[in-house]
Amino acid sequence: MRSMAGYSLVELLMVLTIIVVISAYAAPRFLSRSDQSAEFFLDELATAFDYSRIAALTSGCAVEFLIEAGSYTAMRPAVFCDTSAFAADVEWSDGRPVTGNADAGVALQGDVGSTVRIFADSTTDQAADLVLRSGARELVIYAGSGATELR
Repeated sequence: MRSMAGYSLVELLMVLTIIVVISAYAAPRFLSRSDQSAEFFLDELATAFDYSRIAALTSGCAVEFLIEAGSYTAMRPAVFCDTSAFAADVEWSDGRPVTGNADAGVALQGDVGSTVRIFADSTTDQAADLVLRSGARELVIYAGSGATELR
């Protein structure tokens, strides 16, 4: 009698069933990363805004922070403390500009299209609190003080 090597049809179907069940459970967690991307972008924006406040305080010059739906940019005067023209990027300590773009499909909601001027004493020119939402979280930039709070 000849010995048969290999797996039976039942064994193959059981393995296939287990793989399908695990994939159905795990796939949404890996494919639906937009919520995480939205939260990470809001964290990044809050850090960049706080860094821009520190840059204004340490340089003694105002900084403009532009917030769009999918990006942000921090600018300083092109000429030392001349607030009539903001043209130079504020830079991180490693020389990269303080700018950021959201991943595709991630957009801020709320007070987008805002430009906040941060003065040398780290206060701001905004008349009301800015509230930015992304995913399930929101960032509040308080008027006057420029303090940020992630909720």
